[in-house]
Amino acid sequence: MLSLHMLRPFAQDIWTLSHPHRFGGIPVGTRMTVMRNGQGEVILHSPVPLSPEVQQEIETLGPVKAIICPNRFHHLYAAAAKERFPKAALWGPRGLQQKRPDLLFTGLFDLTSPTTCCDLPVHLIAGSDAIQEVAVFHPASKTLVLADFIMHLGKRGNWLNRLFAKLEDCDQEPRTPRLFRLFSKKRDTRQSLEHLMTWPFERVMIAHGPPISENGREAFKRACAWILK
Repeated sequence: MLSLHMLRPFAQDIWTLSHPHRFGGIPVGTRMTVMRNGQGEVILHSPVPLSPEVQQEIETLGPVKAIICPNRFHHLYAAAAKERFPKAALWGPRGLQQKRPDLLFTGLFDLTSPTTCCDLPVHLIAGSDAIQEVAVFHPASKTLVLADFIMHLGKRGNWLNRLFAKLEDCDQEPRTPRLFRLFSKKRDTRQSLEHLMTWPFERVMIAHGPPISENGREAFKRACAWILK
């Protein structure tokens, strides 16, 4: 049995590491995605705390080229990850730089930034200045990598967990959280999602909830049915 504190293989050249996490006092868990590109370089997406053992495990995969903070909320462990891998570039959305001026970013994602990062296609999901989520496509595994844009919190935990999942409409199946929908500029967001659908992904990685390893495109369409027709 694999340890919860070691990398878990997900598909070709992509691994995950889960970590306990609370949002507003509510346990929601979180997940780091580790990707290797076609050049053998490693990219850490949404870093979590890294033990020396996990750091060594990552180093065996290849040189860490970049650390990605995928939105304005997934940044708590970025500085520690940068200390572990000082040669790695640190990337995040432009709005995060304003929130965390202590983080020295190598590059920033916005609507005019390059469409690749370390040879991986990236796209800032438009329509929500409060979140500014960056989607990443990992070609080798055909995985769309997200953070908060889709969640699946289920019906587990105490009453507060279940209430939060219900209010966000993420208790039954993977969905875009209701709070994101309420504050989204729908036309801009729809255009971004239509762009994501041009990527040939078959799987979807999310930070809160089980990864979607099969029928990812169909699951993504259902999760985004509030805006994708």
